[in-house]
Amino acid sequence: MGGSSTSQPNQAYLYIKLASGERRNVHDLISLAQSELSSRIADCTVKASNGGFDKLMGYISGGGGYGLTLVGTDLDLLYQEGERIRAQLAKDPDVLSTSISTDFDELLLSIDMDQDKLNSLGITSYEAGTVSAIIFNGVDTGNVSLGDGNRSTIHLSSDIADSYIDFESLGRIPITTSTGSTITFEELGDLSVERTVSAIKHTDRALSVSVSATLVSEDTSGVNSRINAYLEKNPLAEGIDTESSGIMGLIEGSIGGIATAMAIAIFLLYTVMVIQFERFRQPLIVMVSVPFCLIGVILSLLIFGSSLTLMSMVALIALFGTVVNNAIILIDYINQLRDRKRAAIILGVDEEEIDKPGSSFTQEDGRGKFLDLASEEKILALSIVKGGSSRLRPILITTLTTVVGVIPMALALGEGSELYSSLGQAIAGGLLTSTLITLFIVPVIYYTGEMRALKKKAKKMERSNG
Repeated sequence: MGGSSTSQPNQAYLYIKLASGERRNVHDLISLAQSELSSRIADCTVKASNGGFDKLMGYISGGGGYGLTLVGTDLDLLYQEGERIRAQLAKDPDVLSTSISTDFDELLLSIDMDQDKLNSLGITSYEAGTVSAIIFNGVDTGNVSLGDGNRSTIHLSSDIADSYIDFESLGRIPITTSTGSTITFEELGDLSVERTVSAIKHTDRALSVSVSATLVSEDTSGVNSRINAYLEKNPLAEGIDTESSGIMGLIEGSIGGIATAMAIAIFLLYTVMVIQFERFRQPLIVMVSVPFCLIGVILSLLIFGSSLTLMSMVALIALFGTVVNNAIILIDYINQLRDRKRAAIILGVDEEEIDKPGSSFTQEDGRGKFLDLASEEKILALSIVKGGSSRLRPILITTLTTVVGVIPMALALGEGSELYSSLGQAIAGGLLTSTLITLFIVPVIYYTGEMRALKKKAKKMERSNG
């Protein structure tokens, strides 16, 4: 356990590392800490949150959890509407704590100096400003030589700069005028204290106030839908726009970049497969397995009761380059079998002689050739059956090793692992469904597409011969 104060004297944080022992859900512990500390510490706002990856995501997304940013030109109206939404969020069962980026929790001391009054006291406005700067902030007045070639800055400040300042303390600050008389600081003008905002934030050069909430889980969809329904019945004041922040804002802001990255990845993947297969059509058959992995991802998350989070989206991006491997292996081997069988028929030798060590016959002798349609159909069917049966075992083994490897993560075995379980669940579900698609649907699509191409080639040859 450790504690430290932040740069603001009215705030502090505590970092707690949980001990090993009885396994507890981290969200239950956060909820318990939030409830107990809030009830036991009076006049203090307590916010319990998770560390690790969640803390990092909080920095990236501007607080994490649920967030809504109000944008407008009237700060008072923005704060009023933000407080209304914050109060509604506090009633939500999925919300642990709420906060608002701007609050009227700061005291502002202002002094209205009258020039005539200053002249009568023998003090200029410049001297009054300099005294104020020294008392409250301190000023650099020059440099001093230390004798060893180094110089140090002379900083002039008061002993009350870091203490609580009120009218009584200001009345004890003496100021010597140019006439030699002594007056107090409060005689310089009319003093007043008023509440002001702790921070003023801008979004696209407009004033903004952000309302955020720490949730019991990473799922923000429930809170988001309920707040949207509330705002439909109780709309915001005119002139106020909203922007998503928190996890939702991060996801919405990342969709464009993710879509672009996926498009580039698919294009590069297709290009590599065109080079591999030396065909333009067959890579499209391989790409069929990519969208089918979404079925497994969604079903897996539903079975485990998880939601689509940033972790599951990371898994989805990783699956795009993984699920095509089995289809590439299968189709590439089927193509080799077709070329080998065709070469054996053309050369009039047994198929075992093709590519045999020391033999002059290779499968390249059959590549690009065309027999009659019936022979080509028979070669195609036999190659698909043999290729599927011979590649069934390696495809299943490679898939199962990956799935088994992520099962502990998917089952959330271990302390705090429920935070990352959706990653393993998405990978396992996506790989399983894409494998089934590769073994059953891809060969059917391959057969249909190749037969159509063979029939076109046969008709073209008939027209050229006739």
